[in-house]
Parts: sequence; C-alpha cells; structure tokens
Amino acid sequence: MGGKNNKGILLIVLWLIAIPFAFANPPGDITDFKKVTPSVQYKREGSIEYCVLQHGQLSLQVAVHDDVCDFTCWAVIRFVNNGKPISEWVSEGMDDPEHYLQFYYSESAKSYYIVCEQYVEEWEAFNLYYVAANTVTDEGFFEADNEGANKFYIGSWLDSARITSVSRKGNTSQLAYVDRAGKELLKFNKYVSTEPLTEYDTYMDPVLKVKAPLFNWKDGFTPTLKYTKTFDIDKDNEPELYKIDWATHSVTYGDANAMEVLKTDYLKDNIRFKGDTLMVMVDLPGTWNTDIDSKTFYFTLSKKYNTAMLCKYRRYIYRSNAINNKGEMTVTCNFGEDYFSYDEERMESLETAFSIPEDYNFCHYCYGYGRRYTLNELYKHLAKKEEPNSFENLCSDLPDKREIEQLFVNEPLTAKNVQKYNDIAFYILELLPYNQEKKASLTDSAIFLLDNITKSFPDRTVAWLNLADAYWENDRGHWKTAKKHYSKYLALMQIQGKDMNKVPQRVYQRLKQ
Repeated sequence: MGGKNNKGILLIVLWLIAIPFAFANPPGDITDFKKVTPSVQYKREGSIEYCVLQHGQLSLQVAVHDDVCDFTCWAVIRFVNNGKPISEWVSEGMDDPEHYLQFYYSESAKSYYIVCEQYVEEWEAFNLYYVAANTVTDEGFFEADNEGANKFYIGSWLDSARITSVSRKGNTSQLAYVDRAGKELLKFNKYVSTEPLTEYDTYMDPVLKVKAPLFNWKDGFTPTLKYTKTFDIDKDNEPELYKIDWATHSVTYGDANAMEVLKTDYLKDNIRFKGDTLMVMVDLPGTWNTDIDSKTFYFTLSKKYNTAMLCKYRRYIYRSNAINNKGEMTVTCNFGEDYFSYDEERMESLETAFSIPEDYNFCHYCYGYGRRYTLNELYKHLAKKEEPNSFENLCSDLPDKREIEQLFVNEPLTAKNVQKYNDIAFYILELLPYNQEKKASLTDSAIFLLDNITKSFPDRTVAWLNLADAYWENDRGHWKTAKKHYSKYLALMQIQGKDMNKVPQRVYQRLKQ
C-alpha cells in the first residue's frame, strides 16, 4: 500500500509541476521567432530595380519603380517557396527593400514573419506577412498607440541596441520593441483605418504593374559592365555623355561635349579609371571666397548589387586668399576629407548617385555620408585650432553626431581614453560661439559623448559640468535636465573636497533661473 501511495503522490507532484508549463505556452503559440539575415542581390532594368532576398527555401522577389520615388514608391513583392511562386502583394514605400524588409524565422513552426516598415496616415508602422508552408497571410498594419510612442519609435528604429520582437498567439500576431536584455520598450497595436479608402490609397503605379512580372528571375544577376552616363564635369550646364566600360577600364565620349572634355588637358583626368575604381571629379559652384572646392566620387563594381556603386567621395578645398597680420597672403585651407556611407548596405549606384542633367547635383547629407575618424584624428582636428583644417577655420564640415557614434563603436569608451573623449566634447562646445546656426547639432554630439561618460564614470566631476552646459545650450527645453546636472556637479565638488571657488558663476546663475 505504501508503495502505491508513494507513486500516487509522485504523479500528483509531477502533475503540479507540469501545470505552469502547460498554460505558459499553449500548443498554438509560437514564441521562438528569431531575426535572420537573408542573402541579397540587386539588378536594374531601366527604371525598375529588382531585388531578391533569400533565406532557406523562402525568397522575396521585389520590383520597385524608382523613377517615381520622389512622390511615393510602389513595389511588387513576390513570395517564392522552394522555387515556386506562392503569393504576390503590392506594397507602398519600398524604395530600399533590404532596409524595409526584415525576416523572422521560427525553427519550431518552420514559419516566417516578414516585417515591412510602412508609413500610414503620418505614422510610422509595420506591415506583417505570416508565411507558413505555401500560404502567405497579410496580418495588416501595426502602429505605436500614441504620438509619444510614435516619436520614440521613429528616433530608435536605426538604433542597433533595440530590436523588434514578434510572436504568434493562436492566430493573432504580436509585435513589440524590446532591448537586448529582452525588456519590452513599446507595444504595437493592430492598426484600424479611421478614414475610408481614397483614390490615393488604391493607386497602383501602372508602369510597375506592367513591367514587374516580365522580369525573368531565373536569368540570374550579371553585373552591368557598360554604362552610358551624363556628368557636367566642366560645369557649363551642358552635361556630357560618356561611355564607361569596366571590362576594359576605359572612358570614351558619347557626344561632342564629352569629346571636348576628354581632349582638354586640365579636364581629361576628371573622369578616369584608377585600377578597378572609376573616379569622377566635379567642381562645386558658388562656394564663397574659395580657390578650389571639388568632390571626387569613387565608384566600384559590386558583386552583391550587380552594378557600379559609389563607395566614397572625397572633398578637396584649397583657399589662399586670406591676409595675415603682416599683410601677407596665406593658405587658410589645403586638405581633403573622405566621406563614406553610414550604412554600407545603402550605397548609391552609378545610375542614381547623380540626379538628372536638368538638376545636376549630389547631396551627401541625403544619402547619409560621413567621415571615419580615429579618436586621435578627431582630437587633433578639434584641439589644434591654428591648423588649416581645424574646425574653427570653417573649412571643414563640423563634426556630425553620427560620425562620433561610429567612432564610439570603433573605439569604445575605456578608462584610458575617457579623458580624450571628454576633451572632444568640451572642444565641440567651444565651437558654439562661431556656429550658432549649428547649435542643435553640436550640442547633440556633446550630449551623446558626455551622457556615455557620466554613465560609465559617474565620479568625473567636470563631465557633469560639461553635460549640464550642453543641455543648457541645446535650446530644446532641456533646462530642467541641465539644472539637475549642475546640482550633481556641485554635489560632487563638495563630496570630493574640491575648491568651491572654482565653480563657474554661470552654475549658480542658471540654477536660480
């Protein structure tokens, strides 16, 4: 009897232990979706850009008519499983498929979520597609549930410290924003339209509708080796047509204007090959008081994108018409700087890097290009104010927050370099009197550095003072935050037995305001 009772007790205990697990994750729930990175290939045919994103047996074939992307981009997305098309959808806002489409895979369910970033009624949102076997289900739009959350999402989407979490409860999709530790930062709710559909909502680009299905994906992706392209190298508002051949590394003329440029000694080197790189140099018009201000664009063939890509550009400035205190002509600037894409996956192709001839221009800010500094290079650039390429000489673009963020990734903050990072933030704030129009950008850069310094090294008194100054100067209503940091600075001065006579008078004045 005792043995039977013991077995019964054991079964009851095991049953009690199993209850939480039975109800924690019902059989219909899928909670193991992990973000995966698909392989990517691009190809262009005229105004249509084609992209294939592949993971396992699933591939997404995307066609975008990018000639109309100034208004809105329309894309056809074809879902293919194990080589067979299973569904086709039309999507809005798909000018960069690799950026806007994310893959999440569940090993247990052998299914996918495709998360597509969208723009709905002035709100950023996600469109979810659930792919199981040969079925694709459009789960609809998910959006942040209030304006504050929407702003948080917009500002955090490209922050690699935050990731999206997807799961499936029964037949219902769940979407949230979480940090690396798994803490939920923001929930997205199912979007319900508040307005009836308009003609705009049901519009489909007619060119794409006709051309997208015609592309034969089985043809593969062969890099384009020959181009005809217009550049206005001599800046006479009459762009020249060039024939560019990567196979022979040659540039020949395509019209009389190009022939004239290629036969002119001082211009013929402005478009040429150097090894596998095509270099195109153009002068920047209308630069005030400058002898030379030019940009050289560097293009290389990309196997991934199957086209020629802009890998960087170099800006060169030479300015000699400055008079020193002895009445002598001096050289103010004589240097060049290289600019690279912040996002290596979004480099511009030769077809799109330069706009149409009627509006010939290249906007590096539009495409997110910045410099790649080492810590010592940026420190020298800021500290040695007497040098021609110092930021105080106004020859160079001011340090951009994203450039500093990239530096922070390349050279993380440590006890050995914290002083140099603190000095860089201080020097950036010193630029404010000469660059009031750049106040927000400069203070944002300083705040980024000093926030990180004070979090890692909270006993660094001067960092709290600099951080308070940066918030005070930011002009975005951060005075309460600035006062809090000024108070922290005063408290540390007292705790550490520092000379309180060295506290700047502005600290007391601002605390009273």
